[in-house]
Amino acid sequence: TIFAQNAGCDGSRYIDDIFSNVTKTTVNYAPTVGHINNAFTLQMDVYQPEGDNLAARPAVVLAHGGSFVFGDKSMMQPYCELLARKGYVAVSIQYRLYPFLLLGFPDSLNIFDTAVKAVGDMRAAVRYLREDAATTNQFHVDAEHVFIGGYSAGAVTALHSGFLDSTDVVPEFLQTLIDNNGGLEGISGTSSNHTYSSSAKAVVNMSGGLYRKEWVGLNNLPLVSIHGTQDETVNYVYGLAAGIAFLEGSSLLHQQAEAVGLWNFLETVPGGGHTNTYSDPQYEPFVDTFWVHATTLLESL
Repeated sequence: TIFAQNAGCDGSRYIDDIFSNVTKTTVNYAPTVGHINNAFTLQMDVYQPEGDNLAARPAVVLAHGGSFVFGDKSMMQPYCELLARKGYVAVSIQYRLYPFLLLGFPDSLNIFDTAVKAVGDMRAAVRYLREDAATTNQFHVDAEHVFIGGYSAGAVTALHSGFLDSTDVVPEFLQTLIDNNGGLEGISGTSSNHTYSSSAKAVVNMSGGLYRKEWVGLNNLPLVSIHGTQDETVNYVYGLAAGIAFLEGSSLLHQQAEAVGLWNFLETVPGGGHTNTYSDPQYEPFVDTFWVHATTLLESL
């Protein structure tokens, strides 16, 4: 049935490397307003398999790490290229970061506010791809199959974008931040952008966390994760992420996913830290296994 409904799903595409070369296009995707009321436009890098003739391809929207203070969309290039070689349209987004050079070092409230802004930006990026598919169709994205994910702060963004909704119990301070930032959909994007859905079909989590594991429910998105047990930035279990804001880590999120019967997979990296999990050769087999499971799950969906 999957093969009949989705062109390109042949058991190899979306799992194996079937393209040698990848192209990158940078586009503006959402006008927005920053922390100091400065207006600017967010950009995304769109990676596509070169020579691909398929009319509609699933897309994966990724966000980089950097504790919501540092980082750049170029940091996700290796993962976008990995996915594009398998046939996906892979996107790395720019999102609003806390301007510490202007405002000083952030406290926990500043970071939560910035995370809420980032969630709005990611949702605007998903809406942008759907609007593009319905209009100019520059990227030939299958609007029914858009996935989200990221690393570190980018994974935190994707997890909250995917799991936090209006049915969840939210503490007053966080609800205030959400309300002040235009609600769960945020303020980023054009008026036409906001007419499209920001929903995703799965979350790809690389060393991220969620404020409350209880936000993971049976009717939520499938979740695939990788996390090192010695992560001192975003704790594998729970703790203050980057020493600033409390998060519950991947181990608790997947325990919750199992408890509610949600489709999920966690690649635990014994001894892995926040960054060396992805750079140290001793952990390469764990990362490879994670991507096998991640792309297999996405292809199945």
